[in-house]
Amino acid sequence: MTEWICAGLGAIITVATFAVVALDLPGARADIPDIRVTVKGIEPANEGFVVRIRARNVSDTTAAAFEIEGTLKRGSEIVETSHVTFDYVPRGSEENGGLWFRQDPRNLELLVRPTGYQEP
Repeated sequence: MTEWICAGLGAIITVATFAVVALDLPGARADIPDIRVTVKGIEPANEGFVVRIRARNVSDTTAAAFEIEGTLKRGSEIVETSHVTFDYVPRGSEENGGLWFRQDPRNLELLVRPTGYQEP
């Protein structure tokens, strides 16, 4: 009887181990931050315009010195570029900021993308 109980416990532990491994397989590597950058709005400001952005970290990994680049294009011509760096984007958090431009982004093609980070 004791050996049946031990066999049952061993089977449960084995199945649980495989389940944990299987749940970790799909998706990106856990040590690379997954930060989604979105544009919240465009507003006139000072002698130009500010593009308000949000960086949302949907991963379990924190990023430091997270860099975002905004580019204004007219066709294939790059008209203007702006950069912002978030010092720290903790896992599961949202950070807000802005990109400054002299040209009106509403009249041009606006591209916003992450360009780099550091491991904290």
